[in-house]
This record gives sequence, structure tokens and C-alpha cells, in this order.
Amino acid sequence: MFFEEKIKKIEEWQQKQGWEVKNPFTHVTMPELFVGFEDILSKVYSFIELNKNYAVIYGQYGFGKTALIKKIAEDFKNKYNVILFEEPPEKTYLIKKIKELCGNQLLQKIGLIRIDENDYEKINKQIRKKTLLIIDEAHALDEHIFSYLRNLSESGTSFSIIFAGKTELVKGNKKIPEYLIDRLELCESLRPLTEKESIGMIKKRIEVLAKSNNYLFTENAMKKIAEHSKYIPREIIENCSRMIEFAIENNKHEIRKEDVERFFKMKRDEATPIYEPSFSTIKEELKEEPAIEVVEEKTSTLEKLVEGEPPKFVPKQTYNLEKHELLTAISPLQRRILLFLFEEEPKTAVEIAKSINDKYDTVRHMLKRLQGKYNEPQNRPTIKDLYPLIEERENMMGRGYIYSLSPHVRKILSSD
Repeated sequence: MFFEEKIKKIEEWQQKQGWEVKNPFTHVTMPELFVGFEDILSKVYSFIELNKNYAVIYGQYGFGKTALIKKIAEDFKNKYNVILFEEPPEKTYLIKKIKELCGNQLLQKIGLIRIDENDYEKINKQIRKKTLLIIDEAHALDEHIFSYLRNLSESGTSFSIIFAGKTELVKGNKKIPEYLIDRLELCESLRPLTEKESIGMIKKRIEVLAKSNNYLFTENAMKKIAEHSKYIPREIIENCSRMIEFAIENNKHEIRKEDVERFFKMKRDEATPIYEPSFSTIKEELKEEPAIEVVEEKTSTLEKLVEGEPPKFVPKQTYNLEKHELLTAISPLQRRILLFLFEEEPKTAVEIAKSINDKYDTVRHMLKRLQGKYNEPQNRPTIKDLYPLIEERENMMGRGYIYSLSPHVRKILSSD
């Protein structure tokens, strides 16, 4: 009965608001939603048109790298061959996609045309159209992929390559080899949005996804959301999403500046520090109370702690984290995946994408983040010790993998 009333309340709010979707601030990176970074786009487009080899776009999590490269891919898809990898490809898959651009596919399949993956000059000649390769999360690429792409792009004029990733791509512990660092012809760091760009992004999402000019937020409210979000695109989107929940709960159809201040003050008041014991504290607690739940390596963790050797897996004090704290610490799409798996596990990535009505590639990428890949724990410091949030194992009933919640996450979600 509670859920029926909740659904009815949301639907009535949406109808009165005049929106075609309940929440236009879900995790979607459609090119039509892109706003800002015109200075960077101008440089990237010159790089492509001048047929240069290597470019890097880098920035921290949530700054809009994926949205930017999807915008670039969309703008050039009708002019050039464009291959966009939303996650670092395996070499076999990379070569497969490149071979698909070479000559007659049917003749390749029946063996009348053979393409040697290391015959870089022939590949360049076989591809009759300029090709743009864009690789997201490039900080996780293997070195042999960089080497292969270098040989490919420098054996002809067919390829321009854009690497997108975190700052470590070019700074500190460099992931791009020196031989490519020296050859970079464009290297751009993403910045926070301006106030004007932030407001434009909020409006664009409502116009495109909700198909409405009823923005819900006043101009000053948008400014205040952007300010609280430090003008970071991902933070703005997630805070707008939370503000919609606030609007539905309070039956509001106009969010003003004072409502935003009230909302963020309420969140600050609710926030409580999560207990994160030091290594020495864990040692003492384990000596006194060895019954603490250990999720992995149950047999040897205590011995390693007593001897002073850091364990590979530290016991998780999951009883100190409440359900709402976990769900608010992750992105809206990650939240939808966890809640779906809580009800329906185990499921394949295809089944998850279909059930939550999202793109397969996006869901597959998010499943990797939920496993703790791409430095996700460092990006979610309040829950970093909970990773992996989901488990991946081979699908014994078919191809690929199936996914389910990690035991400690299921325990948290089961709590009231």
C-alpha cells in the first residue's frame, strides 16, 4: 500500500509539472544534452580537421569527459569513420573494429581478403575514409595498446586518436608512454563549468528529456545548486535529481533559492561521520572480539593482523552504515542497478539494461564501477571500504557474466 501511494504521488506531481519524464537528471550522456566547453571543442575540431595524430582530454571524475567525447563523436559521425570506446578495449576487440573498416566485409569473412593486423600500411590503404578513434578511461589502457595505436597512426594518414581519462594520463604516474607524450599535438584539461554553463546544462536537460520549458528551478536556485556542486557537471546533475525528490515530497512545483539552502542545510544536519577504524584499532578489536564479520580470506586475516602484516582484505564494519547513506553516496544509475539486483539477482548486463530501461554499454560500464574499477572507491570516499558493491561470476547457463550484490551490500539494503 505504501509503494502504491508513493507511485501515485510521483505520477500526480509529474502530471502537474507537465514533464514527459519524472526525472530528467538521470545518468544519461546523450550528445543533445551537451552544454559548455566551447573553447575545448574548438581546439579538438581543429585537431581533427588538420589530420593530426594524438590528443588527450583529461580531468577528474564527474567533470564531463564522457559527455564531451560523445559530443565529438556525434558531430563527426557523418563525415568520418568514428569508433568510440566507452571503456578501454582489449587488443583483439580493437583490431576487430578496425578490420571492419577495411574493404569488403563479406570477402573478409569467406577468406578472399586477408588483413594482417600488423600490416599497418595496408590497413591505412584499405580504409578509404579518415578514421577517428576515441577511447574513454584511457588511463586504464595496457601499454601494448598504446604501442599498437602508435604504429597504426604513423603508418598512414587515416587515423586521428583521442585519449580521454583521468589526470594521471599525463601527470604524476604517467599512463601514456613517453613516446606518445612527446608526440601529443593537443592536451586539454577539463575545468569546472561557468555559472552560465551550469544554468544552461540544467535547462537543456529539462528541455530535451522532460520536453518542457517549465524548469522547476528559478534562475537563482540554479545558481545556488551550481555553487553547492562546485560547478562540477556530475555533482550538479545528482543534486538536481535529489532536489526533484525534495520537490515531490514537499509537493513543490517551483524551487527557489531558499529551498535549495534549506535542502543542503538539512543534508548537512543529517550527515554523520562514518566510523573508519585505523589499522591498530582493528587489531585490538579483533583480539577482543574475533566474531566481527570478515567477507573474504576468513581463515588467515586474524593471523596476519596479529603478526603485523597488512591483510589483502580488511574486515568491513558494515553495521555502521545505513541504507540511505549508501544510496546517496552513489550515482542515480548505480542506485537503480543496486536496487534492481536487490529484488531480482542474479542477472546479466543485458537483462539489467533492459529492466531499468538504460543503454547496455552504459550499464556495463557502470557495473565495472560498482566492482571498484577505474578508481571508483577513491571517488566515493564515504563508502570506499565497501567495494566491490557487486559480484561478477561466469554465467553457467549461457555466455558472459551474471551479477549479484555483495553480501555486505545486501545486508545494508535489507536494513530499514
